[in-house]
Amino acid sequence: QIYEQFNLSHTSADTVRIAQEQFSALCHVVNVLKPRDPSELLNLPFQVKVKIDPPKNPWNADLWSGASSSGSGVATAAGLCFGSLGTDTGGSIRQPASFCGIVGIKPTYGRVSRWGIVAFASSLDQAGPMARSVTDAAILFSAMVATDPTDPATKDADAHKADFAAAHAAMMPM
Repeated sequence: QIYEQFNLSHTSADTVRIAQEQFSALCHVVNVLKPRDPSELLNLPFQVKVKIDPPKNPWNADLWSGASSSGSGVATAAGLCFGSLGTDTGGSIRQPASFCGIVGIKPTYGRVSRWGIVAFASSLDQAGPMARSVTDAAILFSAMVATDPTDPATKDADAHKADFAAAHAAMMPM
């Protein structure tokens, strides 16, 4: 109810829409929010004192579960979903993936649409997948790579689209 007073977006980021279109038969995309306080989520210029506990590391509740995409990392590591999406400016996909024992990919600039993501550092902000295996992360990542007319940085993304899961499988020893 604390969020009711704020004008939050009524649309999803393009990466969420693409994941829902590509994997609607396999999974249900869930928004997992983990702010320590709402100002982390909303980038507010004032402090709102609300206690929201961060998600617990599924392997050891005494250990940190990572940065702002840790809810996605915890849900994936705990087996609550096939994979999840996070956003990363300075480690918010990579830290939860590392701390929770899963795979996280921060895409190269221009590979994945940033439309709908609140930018803290526009050229550093990226959305990327988290999954329990390299192959699963590659499948999610392959689905996310696309040219998006609302994000000019992705103008060449389709030209670089690849089947990352097949490339990973080809590298594996027999």
